[in-house]
Amino acid sequence: MNNNSTRIPLVLIIIGALLIGYILGVTVNKSNSTNEEQYRYQLINANDSNLIFFDQKTGEYWRKFIPVNEGPTEWEKEKSPIEK
Repeated sequence: MNNNSTRIPLVLIIIGALLIGYILGVTVNKSNSTNEEQYRYQLINANDSNLIFFDQKTGEYWRKFIPVNEGPTEWEKEKSPIEK
């Protein structure tokens, strides 16, 4: 009788630990995918008159030349040096 009374709590503890591990694993995977999408794009100030909009997932980037003391200009899509 003593042997069965110790097995039941031990089995319940093991099942509980596995459930907690699974729940924590799912939560961490969701937060990692959210962080990847959150930091997908970068806006880089190359110098006083150039801005670069960089997509880290695809490697594509767009450059915009902004003359000093002038109005807006068009964005130009550039060929990426990073091959994907």
